[in-house]
Amino acid sequence: MFAPQDKVLAAVSGGPDSVALLSVLKRLQAALGLEISVASFDHGIRKNSGRDVAFVRQLSESLGYPFFTERLKHKGKSRLSEDFLRRARYDFLTRIAADTGANAMALGHTRDDQAETVLMRLVRGSGLWGLMAVLPVRRQGALKIVRPLIGVSRKDVLRYLKKEGLDYRVDETNEEEVYLRNKIRLRLLPFLEKEFNANVRGVLVNTALSVGADYDYLEQRAWDFLKGHGRSVAGQLMIAEEPLKSLDIALRRMVVRMAISSLTGIPGLLGFRHSLELEELLFGRPAGSEVHLPGGVVVSKEACTLSFACRKSRRHRLSRRKVCAKR
Repeated sequence: MFAPQDKVLAAVSGGPDSVALLSVLKRLQAALGLEISVASFDHGIRKNSGRDVAFVRQLSESLGYPFFTERLKHKGKSRLSEDFLRRARYDFLTRIAADTGANAMALGHTRDDQAETVLMRLVRGSGLWGLMAVLPVRRQGALKIVRPLIGVSRKDVLRYLKKEGLDYRVDETNEEEVYLRNKIRLRLLPFLEKEFNANVRGVLVNTALSVGADYDYLEQRAWDFLKGHGRSVAGQLMIAEEPLKSLDIALRRMVVRMAISSLTGIPGLLGFRHSLELEELLFGRPAGSEVHLPGGVVVSKEACTLSFACRKSRRHRLSRRKVCAKR
């Protein structure tokens, strides 16, 4: 999970999970020679959020760790979406990791978060990507994302904090049924545990692990296909049309998902409706047709390729290879 001499940026909100995370990192520091810094993102939507940041600052300084924070700037009083807040937080953390030279980012997600996430995505509607498990370790370019507590229940976290005599902050909005995750945690999961399966959290986590294994296999096959039949040209990703058509639909959709993810850096943008539109583009629409997708992605059908472009294009790691088959 961690390697000796890792430079770790710990994401700490002041809540029980992240305080436990920081305590665990402190225990590992001497044995592994970890270099630890702390970042806390203030979403700016709660009146007590500044006190939480101050608590984390004091905790970090007491441990001798560098501390970084930022407050989200937003206008108006309209409620911000969960996805917007999550992306703003990850953007901040990724930026700080780059600025500090951290090669690992530690997050405090628990087993309960895993179950809530799977159920939330199932309620919204999701394919394999949304239902697969949150991995203990995953790569985001050169940055390693680590979740040391992902196999630990929230109850065990609270027991640990009590045993160690560690203080933490409580986010009062966690008890408000405003966001979907809160509704799932406060109402749906307790209902399912009481009426259907007392171990529903464990079932959801095991399902996510099983789905994750299937997803990993398809993802690797998709990347292999892109390396052989895709190329980057002037900020666009070009995929050979006929080889793409020949793929099984499950693998073809994974290839398209990977192509979009390589452009935007954001997984999970492709919904079921978007997949149907792209299937129609590939098999039923003439050259010159386009499909516009979330994240500013535009997919164009050309003579023998599908072209993926993004208004905020990024470089791809695919080698330049000839796309069109010889006639």
